Amino acid sequence: MNNAAATLEVLQQLQSRGFRIAVDDFGTGYSSLSYLRRFRADVLKIDRSFVHDVSTNPDAAAIVSAIITLAGTLKMRAIAEGVEHPHQRESLYELGCDLMQGYLFGKPVPPEETTKLLRSVVGQYGGTALAPVEPDAVGAGNLDTQEIDLSTDLDTVHDA
Repeated sequence: MNNAAATLEVLQQLQSRGFRIAVDDFGTGYSSLSYLRRFRADVLKIDRSFVHDVSTNPDAAAIVSAIITLAGTLKMRAIAEGVEHPHQRESLYELGCDLMQGYLFGKPVPPEETTKLLRSVVGQYGGTALAPVEPDAVGAGNLDTQEIDLSTDLDTVHDA
């Protein structure tokens, strides 16, 4: 990272305005443990390369478990990327990972289809979800998602 001081300042400004910071693909490439100490992130996204064989490879499971524990110790959330099969979901859940994303849960959809998709699951699941909204719907400086009650608040989410 070329200018760590400037990066830290920008990240702190974003967090003070309500943005949550995620470290993507944690455990690979440039995601260094020293960054976690210097740049306070809110979320660690566990790289799909570890998730792929988490249920069949003890080394992958150990690494995933360590990342989940590290995230919890640092008061962060861990999200497993690339969950495609029920056995992966079950292994991740047993390791303490309660946030996951991947084709097992659904393929990516364009923003304009998100509200429609959320409406379709209301009867099945109820509860709350994070839904994308237009920037002017949440005000300057806020997250580009909002928590909504799937049973009552879908009309507050903008159709793109």
